[in-house]
Amino acid sequence: MSITQHINLVLGLALLLGFGLGGFMQLTHFCTMGAVADIVLFKSFQRAKLFAFTLAVALIGTQTLVLLKWININHTVYDSDQLLWLSHSLGGLCFGSGMVLAGGCVSKNLLRLGTGSLKALTVLTVVALSAAMTIRGIFSPLRTNGLDLFLLQIPNTLQQYFINGFNNSFNTYLNTYFIKLDIALFIVSLTIGLGLILWSVSKRDERTFKHCGAGLAIGSLIVMGWLLSGVLAYVPEHPDTLQEAFLSTVSNKMENILPVASLVSWLNYLLLFSDSSQAMTLAMAISLGMVLGSAAVCLYQKNFHWQGFSDSRDWAYHILGAGLMGFGGVLAMGCSISHGLGGLSVLSLSSLLTFIAIILGAIFTLKYLE
Repeated sequence: MSITQHINLVLGLALLLGFGLGGFMQLTHFCTMGAVADIVLFKSFQRAKLFAFTLAVALIGTQTLVLLKWININHTVYDSDQLLWLSHSLGGLCFGSGMVLAGGCVSKNLLRLGTGSLKALTVLTVVALSAAMTIRGIFSPLRTNGLDLFLLQIPNTLQQYFINGFNNSFNTYLNTYFIKLDIALFIVSLTIGLGLILWSVSKRDERTFKHCGAGLAIGSLIVMGWLLSGVLAYVPEHPDTLQEAFLSTVSNKMENILPVASLVSWLNYLLLFSDSSQAMTLAMAISLGMVLGSAAVCLYQKNFHWQGFSDSRDWAYHILGAGLMGFGGVLAMGCSISHGLGGLSVLSLSSLLTFIAIILGAIFTLKYLE
């Protein structure tokens, strides 16, 4: 298989993966902001428990791949020896606030675009512009010369934290009881995952095929995303660079669903299409698949219809929210789904910090609007 054929195969499978994600998320109204809003406004934990079930499946499945040595956490986009605590905290708060104002996170707006929402199209466009301005534009100095300077020199994943943070003392302790570190981390992940599952099905009406099946499907697709980028997209020696590579990724590392990064890539792709350096990426294909999957469900259910802004206040809230999500998504290097499912499935400490900040930002904004 040539390298071009290999890339096309990876992109085709990424499109299918995104199609599945979009379809199942649309069918079950899967939404981080919606889950938080249900708790704050209606004291309902149903969608929060669906998210918890999904995270449990993604966590157990991903850590199983790690235990079997099918993927290497050190190759993921979340691997780092620095924790940019201020950027992740502030970025998470901005993103959480923005997703409330914009009627949902970036992933939710991709789904809404598939239903015919012109509001979602506006939101996604502004998110892309805001994120691009934060990466290399007018907001870039604030990020690179200010917020990113506040950091901790600690490993960014729990696995590397135990290995490097404790030197060999932790491993020595485990070896005393004939337990290897990878097995210990898998046991921890399994315990957390099973706890989340038990909580998510604690009530009889939550033990339904729709509830459990949706969590199993979406969580499994996150695991498949790691398999796609970490196994199928991996080449030990690229013919052009003669170095190992992860094909069709922005960072040349293992990537999963990255909605904010994909929008910036789409913006560059559409504006600089004639530039030979611009190419479709795995994250772009997943995002496109999510829109198509959502649209397919709506067309099947005959729910597709064009939707616009109700008034200028509605427009202003969505524009402000989109700007905050683009800015916050770049600062935090991810969103509620990429960190909340992808990052936490590899036990990323920055993802945990960011996800908590996103939830707090959403709660504060919901309380303010209420």
